[in-house]
Amino acid sequence: MDLLRNIGISYFSIEDAGFIMPVVDVRIHYNNPAFFDDELVIETQLPDPTGAKVVFHYKVHNQEGKLICQGEVALAFASKESKKACHPPVFFMDAVHGAEVSV
Repeated sequence: MDLLRNIGISYFSIEDAGFIMPVVDVRIHYNNPAFFDDELVIETQLPDPTGAKVVFHYKVHNQEGKLICQGEVALAFASKESKKACHPPVFFMDAVHGAEVSV
């Protein structure tokens, strides 16, 4: 959600526009353990959405740069009213295209 906020979109603005984004798939691969009080950096990439599906890719590193885990979360855009899959709204696509954010 921080990625969306950093490109000027909140999840509430998506819902206010009449859309929901249910999770349709989650995958994660653990590479190394994280420990209490580690400072973790989460790198998120959002390739251009295709159709109704949006896939967020994640890599988590510790303060030493060691890869802790990597994974992806797939969400689908759907009409809030009908609950049927649909293409992402124009304002979402406009914000995603060309956005490069570092948090």
